[in-house]
Amino acid sequence: MKRVLVLSLLAVSLTWWMPAQAASKGVRVLKATTSVDAAPPGARVVFQAFATNLGPGPLDLWVGYGTLRNIDPETVRETCIGPIFAYGYGEWNPDDPVCEWDEFPEGDVLIVKVVAQLAGSPHQVASITFCAYGGNCKTARIRITG
Repeated sequence: MKRVLVLSLLAVSLTWWMPAQAASKGVRVLKATTSVDAAPPGARVVFQAFATNLGPGPLDLWVGYGTLRNIDPETVRETCIGPIFAYGYGEWNPDDPVCEWDEFPEGDVLIVKVVAQLAGSPHQVASITFCAYGGNCKTARIRITG
């Protein structure tokens, strides 16, 4: 009985400790931004997410977007901007709403750029949520004006 209690306490303490350690490593969306703070319905705006690999070493970095709010989904255009090693930064257009990079270098930054048209009404908010593989998410918001 004593052994079961000790093992149970050890398992609980490890699961409590692991999320705090995991938060400081791996892939993270650092911030999500917009090109403007406010815009009228129908305006084309830019949403961007900045993600990084916190290590250890090269990791697969996948950043996607979803939860479009007051945005016309037919107008969404995504571009991935990332390091091309010795050549500086390069751009590519993904085939789905995820920028995928295998063996992404530790410490480098990936930018996910989404250009879209606002579809809401004045006094509403338009937003896109960007998430890294593993669940770290950030939301970029724009006030819709009259």
